[in-house]
Amino acid sequence: LKVLCPQGPRPIKELRNACLLVAYPKRTQLLPLIASAVYRQFSPEQRQEQESLLIQAYSAWMQEGTFQEGDSEQGAVITELAVLLLRHHRLLEAAEHVIRYGWISFKLGNAPRLALLIEHVKKQFDWQASLDNMCGGKVLHHMLTPFLGKELNREQRVKDYRFILDAAFNGKVILRPSSLLMLTHYIMLHALNELRFTEAQEMLEVCCRHLEPLRAEDVSLHVALLLKQGMVLNCQCEHAEEHKNWQEAERKHEQAMALYRQVAEQLATCSTASSSTVSSHPYSSMLKRQQAYALNYLGYHLYRTKHYEESLMALEQALFLQEQGYADLDGLACCYGDISQTLAALGRFQEALHFDEKAYAEAQHQAETGHMLSQEEIWIYRVNRGCLYLRLGRIDEAEYLLQEALPHISAHRRMYRMFAKEALDEIEQWRQQATSPEHQLDWRWVERFRALASYDTYWWLAAAGPLTEREQQEWQQRFRPDIDETTKSRLATLLMQSRQREIETALQEQREPCFHYPALDIQAVRAQIVGLAQLEHEISQDEPHALVRRFYHDAIEEELDTLRMIEATYQRNSDRFWEYMQRVIPAPTPEEMHYALGSIRRDLRRGLSQAETQGAAESLLHILHEQCGLSLDLSSTHMEEQELYNPAHIHLSQEQHMVTVQAAKRFFEAVFQQSGFDGWRVIIDPHASNARVEQGMRCLFLEDHALSVQDIKHLLAHELAGHVARCIAGERSLLGLLGIHTRNSLVTEEGLASYDETLEAMPAWKGQPEMIFRPGTLATGFASGVITPPQTFRSLFTLLEALFFLRRLLGRIDADEETAREKARQLAITRCLRTFRGVPDLTHAGICFTQDATYLRGLLMIEQAVKRDENVLARLAVGVVALEQLADLQELGIVSTPQPLRKLLQDPRLHDSILSFEQPASAEAAQ
Repeated sequence: LKVLCPQGPRPIKELRNACLLVAYPKRTQLLPLIASAVYRQFSPEQRQEQESLLIQAYSAWMQEGTFQEGDSEQGAVITELAVLLLRHHRLLEAAEHVIRYGWISFKLGNAPRLALLIEHVKKQFDWQASLDNMCGGKVLHHMLTPFLGKELNREQRVKDYRFILDAAFNGKVILRPSSLLMLTHYIMLHALNELRFTEAQEMLEVCCRHLEPLRAEDVSLHVALLLKQGMVLNCQCEHAEEHKNWQEAERKHEQAMALYRQVAEQLATCSTASSSTVSSHPYSSMLKRQQAYALNYLGYHLYRTKHYEESLMALEQALFLQEQGYADLDGLACCYGDISQTLAALGRFQEALHFDEKAYAEAQHQAETGHMLSQEEIWIYRVNRGCLYLRLGRIDEAEYLLQEALPHISAHRRMYRMFAKEALDEIEQWRQQATSPEHQLDWRWVERFRALASYDTYWWLAAAGPLTEREQQEWQQRFRPDIDETTKSRLATLLMQSRQREIETALQEQREPCFHYPALDIQAVRAQIVGLAQLEHEISQDEPHALVRRFYHDAIEEELDTLRMIEATYQRNSDRFWEYMQRVIPAPTPEEMHYALGSIRRDLRRGLSQAETQGAAESLLHILHEQCGLSLDLSSTHMEEQELYNPAHIHLSQEQHMVTVQAAKRFFEAVFQQSGFDGWRVIIDPHASNARVEQGMRCLFLEDHALSVQDIKHLLAHELAGHVARCIAGERSLLGLLGIHTRNSLVTEEGLASYDETLEAMPAWKGQPEMIFRPGTLATGFASGVITPPQTFRSLFTLLEALFFLRRLLGRIDADEETAREKARQLAITRCLRTFRGVPDLTHAGICFTQDATYLRGLLMIEQAVKRDENVLARLAVGVVALEQLADLQELGIVSTPQPLRKLLQDPRLHDSILSFEQPASAEAAQ
C-alpha cells in the first residue's frame, strides 16, 4: 500500500484499485511485480504493519461495498481478508467474517484453502490462551473441516457452540448478531434432528430476546430470525407427515407458507427499493440470498400441499436469484431438485428429467470437491431420481436407486427416507396386486375402470315398438339383466320385429314413431354411475401421478356423461338427453355440413345430366328446397363438367364372393388367436346395423347377415388392424387405459378409419375428398338443425330415402329401379334409427344421437395432423387415444408400437384364407 499509495490515505476508488492488485495479482503485468518485489524486502515487522493496513483497507472496502456485480470480486476480497485475519491470529474476527460472508467465498472454491490455513495457524501459537481466539478457532474448525473431506463431529459441535453462546450471553465474549444466529442455528438443528422441538423453540426464543433491540434496525437480522422459526416449522411438518398426522401437517404447512411468503415479499420490497450501487454491496447479496432461501422453501411447502403451479412460480423465482450467485453451496442443487419434482407432479416429465440431471450434476460437482456434507447430500438426489423414474414407469431403475440410497440418508434428511420407503412400498404393492406382468402406471385402477366401462350401449338403447301380448309374455319370461348371448339374440329379434312394425305404421299414418327401450336396465346404469363416481373420487385422492389422474378424470367424466344420457332416455327427458349428448359428441358444425354437402351437389349435377336419373334428382332437389330450405349452387367447374361425362365412381361388383356370418366369425376368432389377442371375442348381433368394436368388453360385434370377402378385408383393416390392434397395443403399454379408451378418442378412432377409406377411394375421386359420401354428418346435421330447420325421424327418412335412391341409380348398384327404391327405403330407415338412437321423444325436433358426426370430424382432424407431422399415424397406433393427448403420451415416452396385423393385410393368400373358413351347407345347418 505504501508503494501504491505513497502519499497516505486516498479516496476509496484508489484504495479499491490498490487492493485489487493483491486480490488479483495477474490483473496487470507491472504493478504486481513492483509490489511483490518491495514486499519481499520488508522485515517481519514491516510485513505485519503493511498487512494490518491491508486489513483496514479490505474492511473499509467491505463496509463501503462498491463491488462489481457478481461473486468474483466480492469473493476474492472476502477470502483475502479472512486469510489476513488468520495470519494475524485474530481468529474470532476471522470466524465472524466467515460466518457473515463466507458463503460467497465458498462458492468460488476458496473453502479448502481457508480450512488448511486455519489448521496451520492453530499450530503456530497457543490459540486457546484467549477466550476470543478459542471461540473463533472452534467455530472455524467446525465450519471448515468438512471441506477437507473429514467427517464432522456433530455432538462436539453442539457442545462447543453451547459453550460459546453461554460466554456471549454472559458478556465474556462479544459476538455479532450473525454469529449468535449461526451458533443458535446449529444447536437448534441438532435438537430438531432428534425431534426435540420444544428445546429448539426455547433456544430460538433465548436468541430472539438477546437480539430484539437490534431487530427493528436490521432487515437481514429480522428476516434471519423469521427463517429460524421457519426451520422449526419445516421439521414439524415433516414429523407430522412421517407419522401420517395429516391434519397437523396441513396446519404446519399453512403456517410455514405464511411465514415464507411474508419474508419473500418483505425482501422483494427491499430489493426493489435498493439502488444499483447498493445492490453490489455484500449486505445486499445477503438479503437476496435470504430471499432465494425463503422462495425455495415457500415452493417446497406449496409442493407438499399440492399447489403445484404456485410452487413452480416460487421455485423459478428462487432459481433466478440462485443462478445469479445468491445461494449457499448446496442451494442450487436443492432448487433444481425441487423444480424437478414439482414439474413431475404437474406431468411435465421431460422438463423434470432435465432439471433432475442439473440437480444431480450440481450435487455431484460439490461432492467431488471433497466437501463431506455434500457427499452426504448426494443420496437425497438419488431418492429424487428414483421417485421420478417410478412415475415414468422405469421400475427397475427406480428400485435400484431407492434401495441404494436408503441406508445413507442422514437424520436431518429423514423426509427423503420417508419418500424412499413410500416409493419402495408402492413398488411392492404393485407386485402383489397388479394383474399385468408388466408395470403399468395405472395398475391400481385399470381393471376397475374396464369393468365399469364395459356395458352395451347399443343393447340398452335398442328401440322397440309396442309389443304384442305374446311378445310381451316372452319378453317377461326371458329377460334378465345378465342374460346369455343366445337369449339376448332371441330378444333382439322381438325388439326388431316390433320396431319395424311401428316404423311402417308411423310412416303410413304420417306421424313420428313411438319407441320405448325395454332392454334399458336402469339399475345397472345407476350402479355404473355410482361406481364411476367413487372411482373418480379415489383416483383424485390417492393417485400420485398427475397424467394418470388427468387421463382417468377425463375418461370417467365422458363415461358419466354417456350413462346420464342413457338415464335421460329412461326418464324420457329429451332436454337432459340432448345436454349430455352434446357433451359427449357435439353436433356437426356448419363447416362440416357444407363440406359433406359437396357429395350431394355432385350427385345432383350428375343426376340432372342423365335422363334415367333426372326425375330422382329433381325429387331430391325439391325436398332439399321445400323441407330444408336449401338452395344449392349446382354450377360446375371445368373439371367437374368433365366428371359428368366420365363419371368416376366405385362400382360394386355383382360377383363378389360371399361368406356366411358364422364363417366370418370363425375367421376373426382365428386372427385373434394367431395374433395373441387374448380375451377378445366375436359376437353376432342380430339388431346391429353395422360391425363395431367395444373396447371395454373386448368384443367385435358383427351384423347378422352374409358378408363379402371384400367386407371382411375391410373389417380386418379397419376394425382389427385399426381399433382392436390399438386396444391391444394400449393394454400392453405403460398406461393400461389406452387399451380401453381416453376422452374424445372416438373422434380420433373414426377419423383414422375414415382417413384410410379416403386414401383407398382417392384415385376414384381424383383428389376431391369432399365428394366422398358422408351420410353420418349429413343425417346428424339435418336432424340437429345445423344449417337447416331440424328434421324429425319422418322428415329425415323422406330426405334420406330420396338421396339413397338417387345414389343407387347413379351407381347402377341394383338390377332394377324397384329394387333400388326398396333398398333405399331400408337404408334410410337404418340410418334414421342410428341417428335417433335413444332419443326419448321423436316429436321433439332438433335432438339426435350425434355419434355418426365423428367420421368426418375425425377425418378432417387427422388430415390436418398428418400435414403437420407425417409420423402422427404411427404415434396414434399406441392405443385408443385422442389426438390431443399425444403430447401427454410423449411426456411418458409412449410414442410407437409394432403393428403385426399389417403383414396379414398384405398377404396375397388372404382371399383364400377367408374362404377356407366357410363350411359346407350341411355342416353349417347342423351347427
